[in-house]
Amino acid sequence: MIRSVIILSLFIFAGSSLIVTVDAHDGATGIVKQRMDRFSESKQQLKQIQAALGAQDFKTIATAATSIRDWARVMPDYFPEGSGEAPSKASPRIWESFDSFVNEAKAHEIAADALILAAQSEQQDETINAFKQLAQTCSSCHKAFRQ
Repeated sequence: MIRSVIILSLFIFAGSSLIVTVDAHDGATGIVKQRMDRFSESKQQLKQIQAALGAQDFKTIATAATSIRDWARVMPDYFPEGSGEAPSKASPRIWESFDSFVNEAKAHEIAADALILAAQSEQQDETINAFKQLAQTCSSCHKAFRQ
């Protein structure tokens, strides 16, 4: 079980485009900086969940997943038209297919809700599976909408 968490963690933090370096924030201001900061917070919350999965700390998982869910709910608001210029890593596809982007954010919200419920059940396997689903929504959105 712990091995699956480690493998999943490697996938999320080494193999996906979730990694946002501090340098990416250089020169960012306004809404672009705000959304970059929110994504960085989500990355940290995913790390918290990763550690909490190994410790079976379901309260921490639920708390971090709640923050991720709350960000997912407002995420599209942080992508107003014209906010895709450098240093933003947002793909122009966000604005070209904004409804699809909103759907990806909604899928992320739903996956975070499922993780909250799984953590509240205190079932390790169910919680790990819900975390995998949440990670998949991150990956899916980044593949479609991040440069």
